[in-house]
Amino acid sequence: TLKNFELLSKTVKLFNQSLLVDSSSAFLIRYNIIEICDKQQQSNEKFTLVLNKNQIKVKQQEALEKLIETVLPAEHEEFKRRWENVQTLLQDKPMKNQLVSFFEKQNLDPNSFPLKINDLKKLRNNITHGSINKVNEEQLRKANILLYRISGILILNLMGIKEWKLNTEIK
Repeated sequence: TLKNFELLSKTVKLFNQSLLVDSSSAFLIRYNIIEICDKQQQSNEKFTLVLNKNQIKVKQQEALEKLIETVLPAEHEEFKRRWENVQTLLQDKPMKNQLVSFFEKQNLDPNSFPLKINDLKKLRNNITHGSINKVNEEQLRKANILLYRISGILILNLMGIKEWKLNTEIK
């Protein structure tokens, strides 16, 4: 507990705060507890390139010229900007989902959760970005119960208490 005192202080305050706010805010706070506890860094493994930088630039330009034909001319500049970002992402090998990896390190099995990790992420994105009309109230209710339980377990883990069981049944 002393080793993780600073992190515990922050997470316990947030945990308590999540009990005082509306359901959307509670969900975001509880999701944030998970993000705060997940301090692991994933290594970005790159693909092994067989061409030099100049050859790669030529191939990427050729690809852009083909792909840009699929977009309205009025959107070409925006597409080119997006293409710059995509090229960087394409160099990285796919990683294991960081959230899944974190839960597994906490001895939580995401496959046993009543909601999928992707559903939790979508819910978080919809609330964060103001797409409230896309939020299913029943899904939000279940997500809040799940994240409440997970947050409690994360706090126990920070205290060194490993004897707990996650109840995945939500009525």
